[in-house]
Amino acid sequence: MENGDLEEVDPDPKTYFAKNWSKGGQAGLDENKKSIRASNEQLAQIKYIVDKEAGNSYIKIDTTTEADNFIFVTQTYKGNIPTGKQLKLTAKVKTENLTGEGAAIAIRCDDDVVVAADQFTTTQGEILIKGTQDWTTYTVELTERVRSDIEAITVYFLYLPKTEGTVYFDDVSLIY
Repeated sequence: MENGDLEEVDPDPKTYFAKNWSKGGQAGLDENKKSIRASNEQLAQIKYIVDKEAGNSYIKIDTTTEADNFIFVTQTYKGNIPTGKQLKLTAKVKTENLTGEGAAIAIRCDDDVVVAADQFTTTQGEILIKGTQDWTTYTVELTERVRSDIEAITVYFLYLPKTEGTVYFDDVSLIY
């Protein structure tokens, strides 16, 4: 994982986001149950904050999502995949008046055919990340070792459906 501390800025001034990280989301489902991409307006609610006074940078999401609507920040790693190893993801998360389903962190492992996750784990439904709390470290572990056919590992910060409020993400590590 690169830029896990979120301190490096993407050199493209049009992007102004954490280097090696990207935004995404789903606005809902169409009549064929296919995902509809989140609007630019909603993705604009995912901010990269550089707090020079505190000497820290982090991701901030402050919005409202409906059913079947979620947004996320992600990084995909395709380098030297740690096959046969256990993966553990840790991230610091802070919340302010986060209600509804809340936030989550997740790990996704894919082979060369990206249709559905080949290996996946998340805090969603297991560990509640909501309410108001100061920076807290959350951890999620892949329950099986990374398979030999895995070619990409993706880390997610998720702002879940039916959620309102503010969440911050920082200091991310993928340990194996």
